[in-house]
Amino acid sequence: WEGRWALGAAAAAAVGAGLAAWASGHAPLAFDALRARGAVLRADAGAAPCDAHPASAAPGYASRREDLPEYTAADVSTHSEPKSGVWVSYGQGVYDITEFAKGHPGGSEKIMLAAGGALEPFWALFAEPHGKLATLQLLETLRIGNLRQDAAAAAAIADIDDPYAEDPPRHPALVVQSPKPFNAESPAATLADARITPIPLFFIRHHMPVPLVDEKDYVLSVGDTRAGASSGTLELSLDDLKKFPKVEVEATMQCTGNRRSSANEVKPTKGINWGVGAISNAVWGGARLRDVLEAAGIDVEALATGEGEAHVRFEGMDLDPSGDPYGSSVPARRALRDGSAVLAYEMNGEPMPRDHGAPVRVIVPGVTGARSVKWVASLEVADEESESFWQRQDYKIYPPNTSFDNLAQGAKHAIPIQDTPLQSAITSPVPGATVSPRDGEVACAGYAFAGGGRGILRVDVSFDGENWTQAELDRPQKSAGRTYAWTLWKASVPIPESAQRAAGGEATPLRLRVRALDDEHNTQPSTAADVWNMRGLLTNSWHSIDLVLPGKGG
Repeated sequence: WEGRWALGAAAAAAVGAGLAAWASGHAPLAFDALRARGAVLRADAGAAPCDAHPASAAPGYASRREDLPEYTAADVSTHSEPKSGVWVSYGQGVYDITEFAKGHPGGSEKIMLAAGGALEPFWALFAEPHGKLATLQLLETLRIGNLRQDAAAAAAIADIDDPYAEDPPRHPALVVQSPKPFNAESPAATLADARITPIPLFFIRHHMPVPLVDEKDYVLSVGDTRAGASSGTLELSLDDLKKFPKVEVEATMQCTGNRRSSANEVKPTKGINWGVGAISNAVWGGARLRDVLEAAGIDVEALATGEGEAHVRFEGMDLDPSGDPYGSSVPARRALRDGSAVLAYEMNGEPMPRDHGAPVRVIVPGVTGARSVKWVASLEVADEESESFWQRQDYKIYPPNTSFDNLAQGAKHAIPIQDTPLQSAITSPVPGATVSPRDGEVACAGYAFAGGGRGILRVDVSFDGENWTQAELDRPQKSAGRTYAWTLWKASVPIPESAQRAAGGEATPLRLRVRALDDEHNTQPSTAADVWNMRGLLTNSWHSIDLVLPGKGG
């Protein structure tokens, strides 16, 4: 969830919409009434549901302090701009965030959405367990007083419509990492069962609520905003889009933060604590991006082969509180080089589901999932990359000397992630399982994937990190000479004799490891420490799980 406005040392989700994002790993959403009502809204520490209220997870924060003065909600509302001081309330606390807002790297206008009002409505929008304690610790350093309790004002919180109320139902087998916005992994144990992930079990990654889009009203805007461009804007309905030649591409979609949990074992990062299941594979059907751009009068061949740095920019229909849409872009040469990029309206032969971008989403195979914009409303060829936060600041690997306090400066030296690196994971057995070896071997399975159209050459599995077994591979077919889908693997790995001897008595711990080699002979780093970054992105070290070998008596 890969973050929104960055803040110092982990705080984010507490101070308005801007704060909400880094602690929760979310981007805010459109909720027009919030700002107008924010000055009169507040609640005591128990007013919001537990999952939306971090104070419930950290007793003692946002509670009454006898050493501080008392203020009313009306008092707080008079401090809504810098000249009067910027105050906010949360639980039973009042906080002065004036100086903090001035230095906010994501822009003070984002934090000012909550100025003079309560933070509870924003917690309701950005509820997630990650980062709550760190957020509250930071917020408490800005504490100036207690908020006088008022049952009527507290009740107003409950009247706010839940912006997630219209989200679609989900399969209960999904491993939910964040309920609002909804983010969930495919259950790892099922990932290697079939090449094509069933739609109900396909991982879900949202930054905001799922937009409600009527297919009959859908319009895709296509244009060219480059200097000197002569083509106009083309508008296409869903029916228009379906008149283009339909193509299908099997492509794996992977969240940029997949396996962040491995990075967190080295040192805490910011974002959803994804395991190995923020990745899935599908067959995407729709119109070629090339064909649609050509229909708009754009010289696609020149873009695909030219030396210029043109970009194809995409904007979705999911909006942040200021009305800005989720946006991203891909270099034109990358997006158009082989005709594999698709404006997809089908997934696994079915109409595109709402959770995955209905009615139309972008699919750029081999590129990190953040660039394949869902609910796409517009696309354009431009001289510069997308100006959105998610392109310019998020989804980048920052230099090691960059912190959340100097994120904007660090962003200037970081390049947006496009192709993803080599990845592999064990999906069976599950971590912590007690294994029953057959003939001294343990059966295991998983996936391997290389971005950029690279295929998998080999997968190695080992218990000791020295003796490796080569796995049996289920490779996908190539598309336009490239491989855009994952390789599934399975293997029977011999248990080291030393472990077998030790298991003669009591249960013995085992650690199973996997690594892959792609068809350009790229390898994976052996440890997550080698690729650690503050956002925990592109964690692709060897994957390992701990197992238990039972003793003869057990």
